[in-house]
Amino acid sequence: MTDKIDNNFTTRLAQAERKRVAATPAEAKSAGTGSAAKANDQVRLTDTAQRLLGLEAEVRAAPEIREARVAELKRRIDAGEYAIDAARIADRLLESEAALLSLGARITDRNVR
Repeated sequence: MTDKIDNNFTTRLAQAERKRVAATPAEAKSAGTGSAAKANDQVRLTDTAQRLLGLEAEVRAAPEIREARVAELKRRIDAGEYAIDAARIADRLLESEAALLSLGARITDRNVR
C-alpha cells in the first residue's frame, strides 16, 4: 500500500497513533503492537527537556510587565533623553538570527542521526 505524504496522510497517521495509544492493553496486543502496555512503564525526560521545563517555569513566574523599566523609559522619553540606536538594534537582531540558525542546525543534526 502506498500513501501520498501530505497533510491528509499526516492527519491520518496522527489519528491512528491516538487510537493505538488509547487502545486497552488487550486491544493493543491483538492489534499486533507487541506486548500489552505495562502498568509500571516510565518516561524519562532528556536533560534538555528538563532545562526547558525549568526555563518555562521561570518565564511564567516573571512579571509580564517590568514596571520599573517602563517607568524609566517613559521618564526618558518625556524628558527627551531617549535615543534610538539603530545600529545596536540591527546588531542584536543579527545576533538573535545567528543564534536561532545555530540552534536549528543543532536540532536538525540530532534528528538526522
